[in-house]
Amino acid sequence: MSINFVSGKSSNNLPKGKLKHSNSYESFSSTDSKNSNTKEDSNISEKNQTIFPFIKSISEILIKLSLQEFSNENEQYYNENKSLLKIFELKYIPDITLEEYIIRIMNYSECEINTIICALIYIDRLCVKGIKINQKNVFKILFASILISIKNNEDLFYNNQFYSQIAGVKTKELVKLEYNFCILMNFDFFIEENEFNKYFTAIQKTIENCN
Repeated sequence: MSINFVSGKSSNNLPKGKLKHSNSYESFSSTDSKNSNTKEDSNISEKNQTIFPFIKSISEILIKLSLQEFSNENEQYYNENKSLLKIFELKYIPDITLEEYIIRIMNYSECEINTIICALIYIDRLCVKGIKINQKNVFKILFASILISIKNNEDLFYNNQFYSQIAGVKTKELVKLEYNFCILMNFDFFIEENEFNKYFTAIQKTIENCN
């Protein structure tokens, strides 16, 4: 099947022959790191140099979310949705940092930093509900969140076949990731301006604390 790009976007930025498809995300696992160009792909582009502090801050916030404790009510929600979460679990912890992974996504998808911030808001909503973020599920959860954020907030975007190459999974799996994420979110992706500004300010404070 040929790739049909929405509104004529080009695939020239995607390096052919570098990305591998894998049901278990093994293209990002330490067992495959010698044969993968993921590290090379995650070098920040000149365009994204100015927003690197935001990327670093967002990755640190995601790490903090993975360490938070949950109430009994949260635990119940998590247990009720275990079947939906199973597809997000990796067999191995990937040999790439969240920071590098976000850079990789931004380099090839050409999405804006505001889109990444919206994706962070979606993930935080899941955590509030009771979804536990950890080292083995955060990468697929993050990509599904960014993919949905791109489709909700960007004027132009590619089809899922293109994004599956960036993610390193088969297209069918990516569709399932996207669908399960929507179910977990109860299809609630609207973000008020004041809510976005709150997260933007929090990210800026994280940047300031690092300086």
